[in-house]
Amino acid sequence: MFKVGQKATHFMQAHKVGTIINVISERNHNYMTMGGTTQNEIYVIIKYSENDIQKFKSGDVIRIYD
Repeated sequence: MFKVGQKATHFMQAHKVGTIINVISERNHNYMTMGGTTQNEIYVIIKYSENDIQKFKSGDVIRIYD
């Protein structure tokens, strides 16, 4: 589980360390289902610097332990 204030990064950008500023849940309406339901996606917003704020799916984010 991710929490605001933790250090994290995208798994393909392990050399860049940022801070989680928000964790949001969004409903994905981009596809149709046959009798099923759509599930929410969890996104993590990471701030690397003042001008570099990025949004990633939670499954692509890893925690950084100092």
